[in-house]
Amino acid sequence: MKLAQLDYPIIVAHRGFRSRYPENTLSAFSAAVDHGISMIELDVALTRDRQVIVIHDDTLDRTTTGQGPVNHMTLSDICQLDAGSWFGSQFSTEKIPTLKQVFQKLGGRCVINVEIKSIAVEYDDPADAIEKQILRMIHEYQLQEMTLISSFNPYVLSRLNQIDGTVPVALLSDHELNDDTLYILGDLKAFSWNPDYRRLNRDQTKQVQKMGIKVLPYTVNGSGAIQQVLDMGADGVITDDPVEAVERVKKRIFKG
Repeated sequence: MKLAQLDYPIIVAHRGFRSRYPENTLSAFSAAVDHGISMIELDVALTRDRQVIVIHDDTLDRTTTGQGPVNHMTLSDICQLDAGSWFGSQFSTEKIPTLKQVFQKLGGRCVINVEIKSIAVEYDDPADAIEKQILRMIHEYQLQEMTLISSFNPYVLSRLNQIDGTVPVALLSDHELNDDTLYILGDLKAFSWNPDYRRLNRDQTKQVQKMGIKVLPYTVNGSGAIQQVLDMGADGVITDDPVEAVERVKKRIFKG
């Protein structure tokens, strides 16, 4: 499934099928795809030895049996941790995956939205900067048309465009649309604007869509919120429960 071929509305599985599986794990991603979801979202950061791993938080404490900052531990150490028991004992064998493992397992089966965490962004432009590593992996697995790279940090998205303009980018924001955001979206030639849905309204949605940019709000949970966002004219939703979102869409279509 290519990014340009996704059906409306686009349902994005936030950190995988997060409502039923431990977030940002291979089981959460696989479950979403097995349920017919065409895009998954995940977060990436760097380990101490500069490996790209999939985790949301800056620390290991919440979602693993480890403790402390992610970037203070090596990949080898992190691979020993249990990344599933916090969610349920049946997931005790879950590990923190590397981005390469996700590409190997799910590349070509769905669009993969890779969010670069701000803590991983480096302004001295090292040769193994996270954005450069991600681009190399995307080309290695030939996923240029099946990957979307997003971030709250416009600098790293601009760097991606400078290095390789073939991989689409998306700007995340947690505030209402303003002139600066509009300028950045245009300058990036972004595929989408991914705002906090609680800051979104119909006029903002239309304003961005007139630029040829899609609007994919986060994190939209519950049938009421999903209905609200779709009524605003958004192009889709980023949600913890993609199956519920699909059911809401079906009911909406059925009701006309």
